Amino acid sequence: MSSRLRISSLSWSGWCWKCNVKLTLIALIGSVACFLCLILILDLPVSSPSSAAVRSGNLSSKNSSESGNISSNKSYKSARRAVVNPRTVQNFPIRNTLNHTDSVLTLDPFRVNMSEVAKFREPISPEFYREKERLSNRSKSDAKTTDDLNTLTYFDPLVTSEKKAKFMFTMDVFIRACEKYGWDYFLIGGSLLGAWRHHGLIPWDDDVDIIMNGSDWREVRHVLGNIPGFTLWAQSVGVWRFFLSDLPTVPGSVHKWPFLDIFFFDENSTHLWGLTDHVHYMMFQRKYVLPLTKARWERWQLPVPACAERMLVHEYKNISTCISTLSVHEKGYVRETHSVPCSRLHSVFPFVFRCSEKATGRVVESSRVGDRIVEELTVLPEPSVCSEWSD
Repeated sequence: MSSRLRISSLSWSGWCWKCNVKLTLIALIGSVACFLCLILILDLPVSSPSSAAVRSGNLSSKNSSESGNISSNKSYKSARRAVVNPRTVQNFPIRNTLNHTDSVLTLDPFRVNMSEVAKFREPISPEFYREKERLSNRSKSDAKTTDDLNTLTYFDPLVTSEKKAKFMFTMDVFIRACEKYGWDYFLIGGSLLGAWRHHGLIPWDDDVDIIMNGSDWREVRHVLGNIPGFTLWAQSVGVWRFFLSDLPTVPGSVHKWPFLDIFFFDENSTHLWGLTDHVHYMMFQRKYVLPLTKARWERWQLPVPACAERMLVHEYKNISTCISTLSVHEKGYVRETHSVPCSRLHSVFPFVFRCSEKATGRVVESSRVGDRIVEELTVLPEPSVCSEWSD
């Protein structure tokens, strides 16, 4: 009797073991099936770009139309989910924000001639200061005069001629380094707005916003962090800043001013998105950004997105409204902003006016201060794909 019970017990155990295996396999298959259905329903990205896939060579026209058949709203949500995924935000393995020698890299050192800063010296907004003096000398009892003077005061240039020379020298060094090592970058934010509306730095702004391919971060850190006379403040997560070493330190900070703000982006076959804090809002289909085009910014032609105007309207809504600067970076504080129609500043600062040539379809960009023509350029219109942009 006991032997029969043992045999029965063993048979029962074997049957249970087989059932458990079958149930486990069924559960596993069911989980995989549910996951695949979830991907199909929500349009989830199933892979993240490898370091090879985001190399600078990817920024070319051959990949720029891959997202052309994607619903903009659906793909935008997909890109949004990719951005908020912790694996796709900036988190570079950097321990020291000011020491950037990378023994693994073997790049030629980048040298600069520090005396070249003098060639960037030029007068700052002479019409602005003449008009401000004229209004100051008029009767203060005139309400309109007082209002005009107050408006100008809100838009006082924050950069002196000497500081701007150092600013533009820093920018020149950065541009030449990008050209030498083949790094991808383009203007964003206020700097993109400055290129579009002023052909340069916004006259009352005091920094430059640049975004670079995240796959280049090691080279950028190694090179910019070892240029004699310059300092790179590079964070693991936040924005990087590049500036001359002999400048005074910004109160309450470790960096100096004037500086370049350097952000990073990531990409896949359909989208580009911001990696760095403060640019996580940047999520665009590749076809609206690539291939990059060039726009006048101060004395250079710099890379900007293919649909620059649409991108600016998307971010700022009304680019014909001028808003005074929020952050005074030299002093390290923020202040109240004021907005006015840009037309109230046309007589004192350079603004760009555009018209199309019927015969060629090209666009004439005329930079003017009042009636004085600063510069005229003829450029290509935005590509037709930009008309598909929808918020």
